[in-house]
Amino acid sequence: MQPTVGVCIVTFNQETFIAQCIESVLNQKSDYPVRMFIGNDASTDGTLAVCRFYQELYPGMVEIIRHEKNLGVVGNTMQVLKRIMNADCDYVAMLDGDDYWTDPLKISKQVGFLEMNTDYGFVHTRIRGQRIRFICSDRIQIFTIFFRQKSAFLPVCNFQMKSTVWFVRG
Repeated sequence: MQPTVGVCIVTFNQETFIAQCIESVLNQKSDYPVRMFIGNDASTDGTLAVCRFYQELYPGMVEIIRHEKNLGVVGNTMQVLKRIMNADCDYVAMLDGDDYWTDPLKISKQVGFLEMNTDYGFVHTRIRGQRIRFICSDRIQIFTIFFRQKSAFLPVCNFQMKSTVWFVRG
């Protein structure tokens, strides 16, 4: 069975950006099944309508997690990640609603590497350039490495991880 990628998209009042974000996921050329989980954090503009449009076009691929009350970015992200965990996705790719992927092979490259290198659990790219960096799967080690560096900056749209790195199952 092929691994499934759950794309965690969090959005709040990003009506002018969310379509490009969703399209960048739809434009991925990958053999891996991809599902988008969009956390709409009580947007007051047309963000929800745009998300619903894509949900109707791609049923089963786009799921909206709608919040009546604004949870904030952390609360929204945690709710989306819980939904991804409950959907048994093998990988989690992060993407904010006002960002988009430019490489149509992003998911394929990153999941391919993680599938071939089982001792790694986390991968990301530089924000500019082609190089991909990989980090071993120990959850504490991953975040410790980044926060100890002086220039620790990891754009959300650039990383992907095995769901076992984030979630404790069982």
